[in-house]
Amino acid sequence: MAKPDFEDSSDGLKISDGLKMIIRRSENKIPKVFICIRLRPKSIEPEKAAIEFKENIERARIVARYAVLNGYDPEATTIYFTQFLNDSFVKERNLGMKIGQMRLTSCNELWCVQDDNELPSQGMKSDIQIAIAHNIPRKIKLFPEIKDWVENYDKTST
Repeated sequence: MAKPDFEDSSDGLKISDGLKMIIRRSENKIPKVFICIRLRPKSIEPEKAAIEFKENIERARIVARYAVLNGYDPEATTIYFTQFLNDSFVKERNLGMKIGQMRLTSCNELWCVQDDNELPSQGMKSDIQIAIAHNIPRKIKLFPEIKDWVENYDKTST
């Protein structure tokens, strides 16, 4: 996918031609996509788990950036709620997930982001079930492909 060709619009925002088409088709609304991605570490060893948790947040940031650069408004609750809720506390994790899933119901689609041959985590499965219950289209996106796209975008941008 080619990088967006940004230009000035009448309201001062810079948007790509592709994004203009999406906005027109959806009655002046950018499609909202829910980023469904693993947050909890697989490792149970505290030091490794802490590193993996940070890596998972960074992966979510990469996917959210990819979404924006491709004309979507990402609902990236993995990034947002971890800024002020402690995912290690069950009450706070459950609260963040509940509010995130309420936000999911207003999205146009859900992207289930995984590595090759990776199964969704329990939290991801819960999000997927909410999407199914609300007839929200779901797409599987492979993280390595997204990461490669973003890295290529960075290399070719000026």
